[in-house]
Amino acid sequence: MRVLFPRMFIFGLILSLMASFVAAYDGILEMALLSIFISTGFILNAFVVTPIINKQRDAMLEGDENAGKKFKQFHFVSVAIFLVQLITSSYIVVTSIIHIS
Repeated sequence: MRVLFPRMFIFGLILSLMASFVAAYDGILEMALLSIFISTGFILNAFVVTPIINKQRDAMLEGDENAGKKFKQFHFVSVAIFLVQLITSSYIVVTSIIHIS
């Protein structure tokens, strides 16, 4: 997991940044801003939340009972960010399909 998720977040960051540049180039400001919003979530998950989760998980495995609680809280935050990104990405795709039709 410590290898998979950071790579997935970086991949998502790259894709969402590319999408924001394409949308901005095409003059679709709403989609560009939404893609930047998604990128921000990947930055937070990759460079802020995941390191905290890993640190708390290590402390939890060493017997720190308080770390288990923090681990669960930050894991919830990570999942929540990802779900918001998924919903926002779905909105972009559906809106784009409707716009093309």
